[in-house]
Amino acid sequence: RAGLRVRKADSSLLAPEGEALDVTAYWRRRENEGDVTISPLPKAKTRTDKGEA
Repeated sequence: RAGLRVRKADSSLLAPEGEALDVTAYWRRRENEGDVTISPLPKAKTRTDKGEA
């Protein structure tokens, strides 16, 4: 929900833009209550060197 301040399990506040956290029963409950949206992390871009000269 927009503007809602959500506390993490350790009592600190979740950043409004979201954070990378382990999905636990605590977060599943917050999701079921409509307090947060759980989404997959974007895949990191990896650079591959082909060793071309």
